[in-house]
Amino acid sequence: MKPHPPRTHPAASDTRRGTPPRGRWRGHPAPTDRFDSVTSGWGSIWLSLLAVQLVLYARSGASLRDCLVATVAVVVFSACYSYGLGAVRYFPRLLPAQYRAPAFVGVLLLITVLTALVTGSFALIFVPFLVAFVLFGFPTTQRSLARVLVAGTVVILLGAFLVQVNTLPIIISILFIIIFGIMTSYEQRRKSLETELVLSQDRELIAADIHDLLGHTLTVINLKAEVARRAMSINPEAAAEELASIAELSRQALNEVRSTVTRIAAPSFADTLTQCRAACVAAGVAVTFPTPGAVAQPTGETATLFAWGLKELTTNALRHARATQITVTYDDSTLTVADNGCGVPEGAACGGLRGLRRRAEALGGSLTIMSRDQQGTTVTLQRPRARGDA
Repeated sequence: MKPHPPRTHPAASDTRRGTPPRGRWRGHPAPTDRFDSVTSGWGSIWLSLLAVQLVLYARSGASLRDCLVATVAVVVFSACYSYGLGAVRYFPRLLPAQYRAPAFVGVLLLITVLTALVTGSFALIFVPFLVAFVLFGFPTTQRSLARVLVAGTVVILLGAFLVQVNTLPIIISILFIIIFGIMTSYEQRRKSLETELVLSQDRELIAADIHDLLGHTLTVINLKAEVARRAMSINPEAAAEELASIAELSRQALNEVRSTVTRIAAPSFADTLTQCRAACVAAGVAVTFPTPGAVAQPTGETATLFAWGLKELTTNALRHARATQITVTYDDSTLTVADNGCGVPEGAACGGLRGLRRRAEALGGSLTIMSRDQQGTTVTLQRPRARGDA
């Protein structure tokens, strides 16, 4: 019988043949695994100016040795600059993050100094790129250090200009880079603030949604649990029905919370009417609703707004107002919930009402509260008729 060849893991087999696994470099992530080619590409466009300066330097009568040194310096500087812009966030991996950008600057500065020792003032063409790398390569936490380095460079160049060294074009280039860097920084900050504002608004909306959902549903569950407890010894069948209803409400609340968190669903006004009627009946509170066919029904965003409003207002009447009578009236643009409870103290609007007011105002509507101590509360939610609701 022919023996089966031993099984080997692909990665191990590649290693034995001398080929490291894909995406690895001598057992470590490759230096280009997280390379930012966009940043590197845009920054490297300006390196073409070095080639122009190199040609002008060769035509100025420089020796062959100086031209060769200048050419090698431009090639090496360009390669380090281009790679550094795309890899400064993660490379060299052995260095802590705060030392990576200074390390690249140090390499570029070393190339500049060595070039200056041979070619003299030709090395000044590298200075604007050093400034650009400091401004755009340093992380946000090191912007203060970057400003100090740039300011020091400008001071040195100004000193050289005062002693008759032709650094004026370099200084103008650096000032242009600084202005561009400031504009880019402000734009990034503006976009960051806009993103934070959107996230904050989304969090507030989700928090309001969950508050409205759980506040209403948990109130109904609490009322039904109390009814089931009282009926347990008197009418076990009725208690079992209430417990089954509690289980169904719990499942429904869980689904609604999931839908709200993922922002994929909105409450149905018709379903909310049914749920609120059941909650009032379970609490022993008399409730009056208009006949569905006798009034214009809200639709679209208005129906969603009224569904949230009906949940919040009936929950408040049952939980806080200790009402014995609730009256609900509505049409296609107005929802009113009135109760005969203890009233709402002036300035004591809860988070749910504040969230409901924000919902209404976001749609061009309004929320009005009329309340007197021990004489009940009337809350009116209005939204102008919109074409999208037709």
